Amino acid sequence: MKVSIITVSYNAVKTIEQTILSIKAQSYTNIEYIIIDGKSTDGTLEIIKKYQKYIDHVICEPDKGIYDAMNKGIRLATGDIIGFANSDDWYEPDTIEKVVTCFNSTDAELTHGIVWVVEEDGSRTKTNGFKNEKVEYEQIYYNMLPHLSVFTRKTVFEQYGGFDIDYQIAADYDWLLRCYTNGVHFFYIDSIMGSFRKGGVSTSAGKLNQLAEENKEISLKYVSNSKNRELILNQIEERYRSFKLWYLAETNPAKIVDTVKDRFLDIAEGIVIFGSGIWGERIYRVLNSVAVPVHFFVDNNTKKWGTEQQGITIKSPEILKTYNGYIIVAVLNHADKICKQLSEMENIGIEWTDLREIADKVI
Repeated sequence: MKVSIITVSYNAVKTIEQTILSIKAQSYTNIEYIIIDGKSTDGTLEIIKKYQKYIDHVICEPDKGIYDAMNKGIRLATGDIIGFANSDDWYEPDTIEKVVTCFNSTDAELTHGIVWVVEEDGSRTKTNGFKNEKVEYEQIYYNMLPHLSVFTRKTVFEQYGGFDIDYQIAADYDWLLRCYTNGVHFFYIDSIMGSFRKGGVSTSAGKLNQLAEENKEISLKYVSNSKNRELILNQIEERYRSFKLWYLAETNPAKIVDTVKDRFLDIAEGIVIFGSGIWGERIYRVLNSVAVPVHFFVDNNTKKWGTEQQGITIKSPEILKTYNGYIIVAVLNHADKICKQLSEMENIGIEWTDLREIADKVI
């Protein structure tokens, strides 16, 4: 099989070399490499020229956005399989070999897997997609597949079209839902496919509000096809509120802190954060921005006990049985379970709020 890899770039002088080198280093060799550049002015083109012999096609011209550029790449591609590694992404050396093996041994039309999300400080977390072969409506309407890990037969693009450029940020989500609702066979590869560096158009703070609106519009466009429509509608609303709250955490943290102050009598002495995942980190940054101390993190994951996040210890929930003070439940998917867990401690010295209560007041 020939695999076409498309890289879209614009003023990516600091990152594109790593992307190109990760394609060059692949253990699988039948690769067609395409770069679509939006007429960069920062030295990106000089790096592309440096590796010209490893690149099959280069287009350098203005475009109507990232998805317009991706569509140009799709039209150029002659491979049996198409994947996207944009200029702030890079693959593991055996990624394409694993993808080809999967397509050769299954009836998959679209594969996806695990991706590292790399923060600006170099720290990283995994985004897993869906860890089962059969993707359910409830999953795909609530979460986004890590796009770097997605590889698709070219015939899928020929049958269902490319990206809708009316969406500036979430056209890949629209395209995945279009594929799913038309019965395209998704297949999960239980392997780390590559790394995605945060800071692109879909993860910049200023675009989170637009991302929330586009995601909600796209989800509602396809939900009529679902047998579990009521459940999906609730999940769409929850996802929308999550993005809105994320936007406020990044752009107006004081508004969230004011809401917490309204809930508790005095937070100046500090807060405990229950949950040390992505939202635990975000709430820590919100509190830190206004100098509200975090006493410690609490997590139900026993592997995290005794470790540190932001230099602060993560402890067992058992400590809350004798703790006196305020707690923010910084999780979304299991908030009910954790609030019940706190209630069953029967400790009158603790008070808590969760992200849903905060969202009710600020959105």
